[in-house]
Amino acid sequence: ERMPLDLDQLREHSDHLLQWTGYRLALEPDETPWRDFSYLTPADLADPDIVANVAAMKQVMAFIAFVAVHEDGSYLGYWLGPDRRSLDDSPIVRLDNEGQFALVGRSLAGALLTEFYDDEERFDELDGWFKTLGLTASMDGVTDANSPRELHHRLAAER
Repeated sequence: ERMPLDLDQLREHSDHLLQWTGYRLALEPDETPWRDFSYLTPADLADPDIVANVAAMKQVMAFIAFVAVHEDGSYLGYWLGPDRRSLDDSPIVRLDNEGQFALVGRSLAGALLTEFYDDEERFDELDGWFKTLGLTASMDGVTDANSPRELHHRLAAER
């Protein structure tokens, strides 16, 4: 499958993207920091709730094509969902550094802008940069009956 336009454009400007947003692109198949649960202690691994949560997270992550890593340990990716939508038809999901999933945009550029919604100057600068690249950063809300957050909660509760 071809790369979505905004991802392809941002790939060409990855150094600038990192500088502006704190996100670096993670497009190599063997680069999967979101799958690293080595921080869990033996006590964590003995807790059935933590084990169920991690198992549910892994199941949800199987439906995400992650493409960006933030310096704070958050990740952005395309929510393919259980239907396995194409990248172009997939909204962007954020997995934060506390293990919470959220749909954050209809495009990667839009999702990146949401990170600066409360900082008008940075927001405008980033939006301007996107426009120079020919990207429109839609900030439209995203809904999905099978959202990653709902799926995660459902799977964790089933265990």
